[in-house]
Amino acid sequence: FCRAEGCSTDENGDVLFIPSEQIPSIYQFKSFAIAYIHHRPEYYSQKRLSGSDYELTCRPRLGHADLFCPGPGAVFVADATMLLDCELVDEETRSHNIGRPTTTLFIDLYSRAIPGLCSVFGKESFHSYRMALHCCACSDKESYFSKFGIKTRNNYWPPAGIPAEILTDNGPLASEASDRFCTQLDCILTTTLSHRGDMKGVVESFFHTVHLLLKAFIRGVVDPKKRKNGGKNNSYEACLTYREYLQIVVDFIGVYNRSHLISLPAEADLFYESGLEFN
Repeated sequence: FCRAEGCSTDENGDVLFIPSEQIPSIYQFKSFAIAYIHHRPEYYSQKRLSGSDYELTCRPRLGHADLFCPGPGAVFVADATMLLDCELVDEETRSHNIGRPTTTLFIDLYSRAIPGLCSVFGKESFHSYRMALHCCACSDKESYFSKFGIKTRNNYWPPAGIPAEILTDNGPLASEASDRFCTQLDCILTTTLSHRGDMKGVVESFFHTVHLLLKAFIRGVVDPKKRKNGGKNNSYEACLTYREYLQIVVDFIGVYNRSHLISLPAEADLFYESGLEFN
């Protein structure tokens, strides 16, 4: 072994080797080669973290979400959450809390536009996903939301249609009823692994965007992580009704859709303007 910074030679030009007590063992040399030569810091994270935690947070990103998406309308990513985490009040007296709604929505994987949503009280279920998909298939969004007293415009939404594939987590759609429903619609249902939010990062990113831009301006937001023992309960400040909450969400989605539809490539823009369905 000679020194890494360069070989030393004597007067005759012979290489001077380092003393034997300074020679690293084969295990030390292997650790040095992996950490320094190959530049693989994720090797140590894989040893320290569990399999699911490493895949979620530290694994190398070798592609992007729409790598195998052929075009707009081909793949819809679905998920449900309490979008704003805010308590709502009744419309008559505005003095009684009626709970927090769960919003289910679909996002087009290619364009990142949202073709439909559904907001109900209670946990996510197969029926909430089915109603959200019905909203995706409704061509006249203006008349559809007017039934609930919500104002919007048709040009804020992508063309209606049923996707060729639905990507969702291992939740309510992982059932026999969902399989039969997707078979009747002639679309493929794909479920991700448990505790792997990175496999549907498009919809998770949208939820994060809503939290950053809207939660600071909404009264009645409940955040158990920030509430201290004996602290103020923000649910007592709730003032929004269900209709007002849905109007805020629909308006935000309209602005969000327009910003993504405008930035589409020329061929995808022509596809959307034609109003054709992918499936």
